[in-house]
Amino acid sequence: MADENSKVRDLEAEIAELRAKQARAQAKLAEVRGKGTAHNGHIVFEVDAGGKFLDLKLNPQAGELRIEDLESSIKAAARAAVADAAKKAQEAMAELTGDPRIAKAVESIKGFTGEAAKAPAPKASVPKGPQPGDEDYEQPQSWLERA
Repeated sequence: MADENSKVRDLEAEIAELRAKQARAQAKLAEVRGKGTAHNGHIVFEVDAGGKFLDLKLNPQAGELRIEDLESSIKAAARAAVADAAKKAQEAMAELTGDPRIAKAVESIKGFTGEAAKAPAPKASVPKGPQPGDEDYEQPQSWLERA
């Protein structure tokens, strides 16, 4: 009986430790900000850990760009911000995801859901109409010839 109580206490301590790691990771994630710049820092894009837009700053020099260049520079800054946030989010989660107990649980869940074994979805194929030699095949015609 004492041995079972010891196992329960150990399990409770392990759960408390994992909850503390999870709380620290959540707090770190809440602080993550990804930043991306373009046009020599005159365009700054900012997102949160999930890639959600937070801010866009354009210095006066950005106004000298042609509209097409401004658009592509903003998009480049946005992509850089999302990549930066993803990297920082991964770092924020490292304590939690680096725990072998968590890694084992994640792999177990992936195995259960089949996510680990999923193959890429096949590309959608365009349905083909009747082909030459088919019973209902008609030679393609211009709409002018059908009248």
